[in-house]
Amino acid sequence: MEEKPIKLYKLAQVCQMLNITYPTVLNYIRTGKLKGIKMGGQWRIRHQDLKRFIEEGNEDNPTFDMEDVDIEDSND
Repeated sequence: MEEKPIKLYKLAQVCQMLNITYPTVLNYIRTGKLKGIKMGGQWRIRHQDLKRFIEEGNEDNPTFDMEDVDIEDSND
């Protein structure tokens, strides 16, 4: 069976896609609002975790409009 590759984003990419600051993304990770993975001392965000975060929104930010966010959709 062929495994699907896992799509990961750097925090700078997430900042650009969501038009938010680096400290804001780190805060979301630290508070558990956005799930992150630490790899080699650097944070990465899985595609499906970013998509869930965007769709669900949170109390600090309303749900993002998916049309305003430029993420490549993968076969989740």
